[in-house]
Amino acid sequence: MSYKLRDYQIECIEEIESSKKKCNLAVSSVGSGKTVIFSELSVKAKGRVLILTPSTELREQAESKLKEINPEANIGSVQADLDDVDAKIVVSTRQSLTHSKSTRLKRMLEHGDFEYLIVDEAHQAPKQIKKVLSKLNDSVKIIGFTATPYTRECIEIFGQPIFRRTILDMIDSEYLVEPYAMIVQSKTNISHVKTTSGDFAQGELEDVVNNAERNQLIIESYKKFGSTRKLTLVFAAGCEHGKELLKEFQLNGIASAYIDGETSREVRKELISKYKKKEIKVLINVMTLTTGFDVPETDCVIICRPTKSRILYEQIIGRGLRLAEGKSECLIVDIQDITKKHDLMDISCVMETKIKNGETYRKAKERNEEEKRIEQVRKQEEEKKSKERELVRQKELEIVAKRIKLINRDMKLGFESRKLDWFRVDTNTYSLTYGFNTHYVIEGSHDKFAIYDVSTDKDSKHSTYIDEFDNVVDAITYIEKKAKLNTHTDPNADWKKEPPTEGQKKYCGWAKTKVDAARYFSSNAISGIINKQRRMG
Repeated sequence: MSYKLRDYQIECIEEIESSKKKCNLAVSSVGSGKTVIFSELSVKAKGRVLILTPSTELREQAESKLKEINPEANIGSVQADLDDVDAKIVVSTRQSLTHSKSTRLKRMLEHGDFEYLIVDEAHQAPKQIKKVLSKLNDSVKIIGFTATPYTRECIEIFGQPIFRRTILDMIDSEYLVEPYAMIVQSKTNISHVKTTSGDFAQGELEDVVNNAERNQLIIESYKKFGSTRKLTLVFAAGCEHGKELLKEFQLNGIASAYIDGETSREVRKELISKYKKKEIKVLINVMTLTTGFDVPETDCVIICRPTKSRILYEQIIGRGLRLAEGKSECLIVDIQDITKKHDLMDISCVMETKIKNGETYRKAKERNEEEKRIEQVRKQEEEKKSKERELVRQKELEIVAKRIKLINRDMKLGFESRKLDWFRVDTNTYSLTYGFNTHYVIEGSHDKFAIYDVSTDKDSKHSTYIDEFDNVVDAITYIEKKAKLNTHTDPNADWKKEPPTEGQKKYCGWAKTKVDAARYFSSNAISGIINKQRRMG
C-alpha cells in the first residue's frame, strides 16, 4: 500500500540514501514519526535490514508500521521465543543480540549480509550498540535515530547529524502542539541530593521528594490546573513515590492507575487501553512511559520528579505534544523544588525561550521577540545618541583647537573658566598665588609661554625660571598640577571674603576691596620683578 510521507520524512530518507558515510545520525523529534521514516527506508532497501530497538513495545511498534507500509514485506522478529533470523527485515531488541550466550547475530549473518543497520533510540546503551557493530559485515550502512542526541557517546558512534528536526522545529511547523507552562514551587529542598551520571541519584531523590506536603501539593495542582483535561500523565520520582501518589489521587476520587518496570506486560497493556478509552484519567508511571508511549489525546503532563537531564525532560514533555483532534496545546505542570546547588531542567531550557506561568510556547516566543525588538530599538537609539554626542565632542574639540590657536595671540582666552584663582598682571602676564608672597607666573612672548616662580616678599624678592611651552593651555595645566588646590589658589577661600585692613587700603591708596588691594599690590610687585629680569636678560 502507499503511505503518505511528510516533507521532512522524505528529506530524511533522501539524506540517508545519498550519504557516503558508514555511520550516520538522524535526529528527529518526538512525534515526528521516526518509526515511519526508518520503516519506509527498510521497505525500500534492496538488501537485508536489521532494526535494533530498546524494548518489546518499540519492536512491536516497528513491526506494525512496517506491515502498514508494505503488508507483503518479509519481516522477522528476534526476541525471546521469536527467532526469525533469516528474514529480509529483522526487528530485534538490543538485549536479544548482546547477552553473553546469544548466537542470533551470527546465525543472521549466515543468511546474508545486511545493507542497513538501523538503531532506534540511538542515544541509549552505547556498549550494546558497539557490540553489535563489531560483529556485522563491513559493508553495512549504519543509521542511528534519536530525538535527543545529547550524549557524547552517541556522537562518537554515529558522528554529527546528517538530518535534524528538533522539537521546536516540529512545534513551529505545527506537527506538534505547543506546551502550556505552569511552574509550581514546592517547599522541598533537594540541594543535598547527590548526582550520578549527570542526574540525581534516584533512590536518594525519591527519599527527599516523597513527602506528604509535596504529594498534597501535586494533588492540589492537578485539581487546580489539570482536572478539566482529558488525559493526564504523571511522572513520579520512584516506585514508592508513584504508589503514594496513586493512593492520594484515588482518595480524592480521581480515576487513576500506576505503572512501573515491575508491572507485567499484560497489566500494562490493560491499563494503557483503559487510559486510551478515558476510563482512567490519570496514569502515573516511573521511567516506563518516556519512550514508545503513543496516546496523542494526552493533554496534561505533571512532572513530579526533578531532573538535570535534557534528554529525560524532553522525552517526558514529548508524551503530551502529539497532535490529536481538537487539541491545540498540552498543559505541562512542573513541580519545582528548592535548590541552591543544582541546575534543574525546565520548560524554558527545552523551548529555548523564557516561558512565564500561564504562557504557551508561542505567546512566550512572541513576548520574548517583542522584548528583544524593544531592546534592539533601545540600543539603536543609544548608539544614535552616542554618535551624536561624539559628533558634538568632535566639534567641541575643533573649537578648542581653533581657540588654542587664538590663545597664542590673546592669552585672556586661555584663562577663561579656570577653577583656580588666576589674575591678570598685564596683557601678556598672568599669575597664580600659591603662598603668602609666592606666585606662579606665565609670561607670553612671540608664541612662547615662559613659567616663573616669583617671590614678592620685601626682604627676598626674586624670580626663578621653571620651563617654557609653545601653548598657553599646556603652560596653565602644568602649573595647576603643581599648585593643586589650597587656600591661596582657591577663589572661594573664606579668608578672601574678608574686607581689606586700613593699612592695606592706606598702602594701596585707591583700593576699595580686599581683592583689589591684594591684586594691585601683587601686580605691581610682580611687574617690577619680571621687568627687572627682562632687563637683566
